[in-house]
Amino acid sequence: MLIFSEQALDDIQVHLGIGANLANIIYVNNLLYDTRHLIVMYYSIVYYPEFQDERIAQFRKDYDPYTPLIREHVTVVFPVSAEVGLENIVRHTSTKLEGFEPFEVCFKGFEKSWDHWLLLSLSTGRDIFVEIHDALYSDLLASYRRKDLQYIPHVGLGFFGSDDYDPFNPKPTSLDEEKLDEAMLRVKAMDFISRRIVEQLTIVEINSELSELRNIQECSLSI
Repeated sequence: MLIFSEQALDDIQVHLGIGANLANIIYVNNLLYDTRHLIVMYYSIVYYPEFQDERIAQFRKDYDPYTPLIREHVTVVFPVSAEVGLENIVRHTSTKLEGFEPFEVCFKGFEKSWDHWLLLSLSTGRDIFVEIHDALYSDLLASYRRKDLQYIPHVGLGFFGSDDYDPFNPKPTSLDEEKLDEAMLRVKAMDFISRRIVEQLTIVEINSELSELRNIQECSLSI
């Protein structure tokens, strides 16, 4: 435990800013850091369906706040701390996918999630996505699995909850029913359907500020 003198406290606030709170201070390698200003990195695993329909892209621009960050995707592993190690998660993912062969999926239909996302559903291929999800959330990633939430593979099209929503720790929030009703009318009029072959997943790196995402490694289904 660190005990600071009054002079030390004054020095900390000069160094880190008047708003610095000791509850947010960490001490690493003889340096003081304010954790409120630290950017944490995460890994996630996704599938990119590469839709060719511009209507979906435009719909996301209108309703999905994360459209500038990432294109249409199915999340298979939700963000986990980058502390697991890049080599470890690449090896883990590649090993688990060895038990699966490429499979067909059909994106069709829409539904609202419990946390007020409008989802593009799968009419075929859902069960295999769930199997892959379960396989990946074992061994290295077992402790990151949220057993309180059912995994439903989907493409997120729009968010209709409140501004305090945290995608790293989703919880129930208020719903903008008028905006959702408008969006549902619009998306149903598309009569959208798309069949794809899932041949690979992509490991991505994302920061805690949701300002940057990089595709790190593609991992193939290879049975």
